[in-house]
Amino acid sequence: MRSLYIIITVLISSFVFAQPHAFKYQSVVRDSNGELLVNTNVAFQISILKEAVDGNAVYVEEHQATTSNYGSVTLEIGRGENPTSDFSAIDWGSSSHFIQIAWDLTGGTNYELAGTSELLSVPFALNAKTATSTERAANGFDKVSTVGDTLYLSNGRWIIIPGISEANKVEESSGSFIDTRDGNVYNYVTIGNQVWMAENLKYLPSVVGSDTSSEITPFYYVYDYDGVNIEDAKATSNYTAYGVLYNWSAAMAGSASSVTNPSGVQGVCPIGWHLPSDAEWIVLTDYLGGENEAGGKLKELGTEHWLTPNNSVTNDTGFSALPGGTLYFDGTFLFEGINGLFWTTSSHDINLYVWSRYMSYDDNKVFREPASKNMGLSIRCIKN
Repeated sequence: MRSLYIIITVLISSFVFAQPHAFKYQSVVRDSNGELLVNTNVAFQISILKEAVDGNAVYVEEHQATTSNYGSVTLEIGRGENPTSDFSAIDWGSSSHFIQIAWDLTGGTNYELAGTSELLSVPFALNAKTATSTERAANGFDKVSTVGDTLYLSNGRWIIIPGISEANKVEESSGSFIDTRDGNVYNYVTIGNQVWMAENLKYLPSVVGSDTSSEITPFYYVYDYDGVNIEDAKATSNYTAYGVLYNWSAAMAGSASSVTNPSGVQGVCPIGWHLPSDAEWIVLTDYLGGENEAGGKLKELGTEHWLTPNNSVTNDTGFSALPGGTLYFDGTFLFEGINGLFWTTSSHDINLYVWSRYMSYDDNKVFREPASKNMGLSIRCIKN
């Protein structure tokens, strides 16, 4: 028998405020062997229950969706077919509400119950327009984070996320998550048995210009920005496109070199993620056919960011490597549009050097090269 595992995280982090009110729900479909069901039509019946998991349904709707190449589907709850009532009229603030998911994996209407979960943050967002005395509801939610199978809200509440407990753990093949330190949202993709961020890290607790460097003191840079104002640095197009450049000390956040797989070094990465080791990059490139082929499968398509030619690129993985350039060891910003350079946790035999990876606009190879610890490189984190 096929089974569908429900992931609630995206439901919490992606609300649609245009009329009619709606929120997004994402799930991943797998068969009884744990294999993803890709490009498969699935029918859903969504019910909003009042007060209890077996409470009365105040709203019911249906959806037809085809799973992606990664086995995932995304629905907008509140915009389905055959609604039984007005979704925007639900009084979220009057009591607790639960979402009940049923599905037919053949695409019909013979629905089977998948599960029911309490909605804790949805009332804050959808009730914001009518709230008068609750400051929290008027402002919506601030931040969420996940640890294991628990979703934490910034007001101290939490939800156990169905389907990813240690006893029944399933990962989404692709999706997004929120870095609770600064609210940045990152896409991620599964490549083989690894889950990688599909964007460069943007965490920026401080910033300095190109004339400040060190092999020991952590420093953070934004390409071509030579000031010290964080908000000004974040307002630049290079920050938006390429994120932050870190020297190795900033990347490691006090941790020692690691050559293991996994590295075990969180470094500057968000909770639940870590800085990849040289060995983990080797696993990635080997999975993609070796260093000589991997770059074309990892680089972003086109020439919006990469210089011409950037040809023979497929970005099959969705990794979307970007040419964010570097702060060179001589204190010069170089290679934006030409190279994307990324840290590992693994020291090189040469003193003050570390193994890195870089990709180029005119080659589909992933280059394994030593980089000086005082250089500024991009970071792609990998999931624990």
